[in-house]
Amino acid sequence: MSNYQNETHVYVYTKKFLRDNGWILIAGEPAGGSDELPRVEIRDRLNTNKGSKGSYKIDLIGVKGDLLLLTEIKTKFNYTDIEKLNEVVSVRLQDLKDALFERLKLDVSNKKIIKSISVSNLGENTVPGDFVCLEVISDDNIRVINESLFLEN
Repeated sequence: MSNYQNETHVYVYTKKFLRDNGWILIAGEPAGGSDELPRVEIRDRLNTNKGSKGSYKIDLIGVKGDLLLLTEIKTKFNYTDIEKLNEVVSVRLQDLKDALFERLKLDVSNKKIIKSISVSNLGENTVPGDFVCLEVISDDNIRVINESLFLEN
């Protein structure tokens, strides 16, 4: 069982792990605050009112070669993160592309999207086969589940 029960710890060590493994982090939404990474808000095109109703923010977004990594971070496995990322890469895919281009001038049309969760305690939960899971055991020990999804084409 991990000692990292705080979402901020999971965020920090996930960032470190990804950077150490060649990922360029381009956006972030840390728990309870902000950091050096810009925030990308995926707005719902159907919401024509002001405000953020129906919007999503992804906890960490990274690129590596032809890969785009979307990571949701929690202390414990939460199936709503799986549902959120599945929605973002399917029915909200154009919203994601628009948000990344608007905020970062990044065209991700040719990128393969990897859905990822990072947790400090996976428990007995099963990670879907189309998701990478980073389980933060300690600051220098992260277990990667479905690591083959990280491979570039």
